[in-house]
Amino acid sequence: MKKVAFYIVLAMSFLVVLSCDNDEPNQGVEEILRINHYTIAGHGPFLRMYNLVQKGDAIGTNDWEIFYAPVENFEYELGYVYEILVNRSEIEDPPQDIIPIRYTLKEVISKEKTSRQIEFEVKLRQSYTEESESYVTGSIDSGFKILDQIIIDCNQNCNLLIDAQNEEELVDVIGIFRHTEEANTIKLIDLKNL
Repeated sequence: MKKVAFYIVLAMSFLVVLSCDNDEPNQGVEEILRINHYTIAGHGPFLRMYNLVQKGDAIGTNDWEIFYAPVENFEYELGYVYEILVNRSEIEDPPQDIIPIRYTLKEVISKEKTSRQIEFEVKLRQSYTEESESYVTGSIDSGFKILDQIIIDCNQNCNLLIDAQNEEELVDVIGIFRHTEEANTIKLIDLKNL
């Protein structure tokens, strides 16, 4: 009888240890992020569009950093500056090439529409030592997009965009844009080479 009681206590202790350990998520800490009104193409873990954010003392300044991690449950819309409250927690044993931090939306503190007259710059082509990479896809017939995600209204500047796509010199190409009233669409104002 003593052996049975011993094994029952041992089994229960084992179950308690298992249930308290790895299934508990990292509770993390709350953090406020300010998210800019436009995104940029970049190479983080993957080539895609990334948000520009401000954190901590940088909020309200002109200093923005590329934010490589997605914010779970956050529906971003071009043309708005957001201030959001997130929960930031570490991901234990993340897959390779994944940022080991998880951001989860707790609250949208503010969402301010940006003036349609404000101009902003987005890199459309990145040059390297021996080659360049265009972030623009499409044609005049099918329409142009940045990384197949953001629609470019090139209006009178479509030929400039085509010339930039076909440029043989190793130069970076920057598009100067304004927001439009159409969702997920930005209007090309001009191009410049760097």
